[in-house]
Amino acid sequence: MGGPGRTARGRRAGRGAGGAAPGGAGAPRAAAFPDVVPAPGLRLVALDLDGVVWRGGDVLPGVAEALDQVLRRGLDIRYVSNNSTAHRETVSERLERAGLPAGVDRVLTSGFVTARWLRERLPEGAPVMVIGEEGLLRELREAGLAAYHAGRVDRAPRQSGAATPSGARGAGGQNGVATPSGVAAPAGTPVPAASPATPPGVPPDTPSPGTPPGVPPATARVMLPALVPAAVIVGMDRSFSYQTLAAAQAAIMSGALFVATNCDATFPTPTGLLPGAGSIVAAVATAAGSEPVLMGKPGPALAEVLAAVTGIPAGQTLFVGDRLSTDIAMGRAAGMITALVLTGVTGEEDLRAAERAAAAAAAAAERAAAERAVAEEATAAGTGGAAAAGPVAAGPALPDHVLADLRGLAALVDELRRP
Repeated sequence: MGGPGRTARGRRAGRGAGGAAPGGAGAPRAAAFPDVVPAPGLRLVALDLDGVVWRGGDVLPGVAEALDQVLRRGLDIRYVSNNSTAHRETVSERLERAGLPAGVDRVLTSGFVTARWLRERLPEGAPVMVIGEEGLLRELREAGLAAYHAGRVDRAPRQSGAATPSGARGAGGQNGVATPSGVAAPAGTPVPAASPATPPGVPPDTPSPGTPPGVPPATARVMLPALVPAAVIVGMDRSFSYQTLAAAQAAIMSGALFVATNCDATFPTPTGLLPGAGSIVAAVATAAGSEPVLMGKPGPALAEVLAAVTGIPAGQTLFVGDRLSTDIAMGRAAGMITALVLTGVTGEEDLRAAERAAAAAAAAAERAAAERAVAEEATAAGTGGAAAAGPVAAGPALPDHVLADLRGLAALVDELRRP
């Protein structure tokens, strides 16, 4: 990784041999915003997991020492992950086995936040269909919801006629009240009654009315469950299939709220990137013709819950992630100090491309502002003039700091706490 490093105060430091910044491998390399104010009140370091703490089954270099140094400096640690496949208890156990600071209270996942958000809006025992793995199902059940997998609609609750005070469609055409995150939430819509039983004398393999031509009866039974759930929750699911896609499509098109734990298109492994939950969410959204309510990063829900459970405001939190479009975007929007590590999804070339795109967007915004000023002056003078420029798309979110890996975390924390 060539090029000089810039600290938060704008000082420049040359790179040592091998491309490492001064202070050892992973020391702070860059700041996209050289006017960032030091944070002597820094109290919390929050970290993504995949691509930051570990990659696949391997803990990344220097992580244990880095987190130990953070705790020795009197700061707290939280892990904030878009990964919904594992329950928080399972994640904590893995952290403990790796010799890292652990505890269920230290872990926040998109699955936990999804369950918490839904339980605030649905009655206890409300049926919810899940495309996801056991960790997500467990979080939802522990929140008091009747969660079942989309591939096992035979296990869905059979009661009907229960009203869901907040159960309707997801984003894109749903009625609703504003949630704390500013997302349109569903308004009270009764769950449709169960489908009528098969009439006497009709063979059980006869397709239900409305079944698309050519769809086998077994698939139709998956597509047309006996009860439309209050919500369909979609996360990472390594058992994802056409049948589960068809079941989710049918439920959402029948009025179920569509919720996504996260929209990460990929996730990092030791052998490269693999499809993530976002790839599955995109398939469901395309099939159902509806966009989901998003729970994970870059949405604000994880940041809001993090501040609520720790009592530490965003301005006193350093958020460390590996993906510009989720980790850094959420941290910047929430008002956190952000640091990107180059051990996960976003690499050096990706960062440079994002910096160029951000510079281009900033230049376009300046030109648009100048054109609007000229148009306003012309209008005020009564001389007419060219129409003002329209809105300019925002550039990508850039981090306040960049680290090669977590071995530079302690040095960054010291820098931020310096008066």
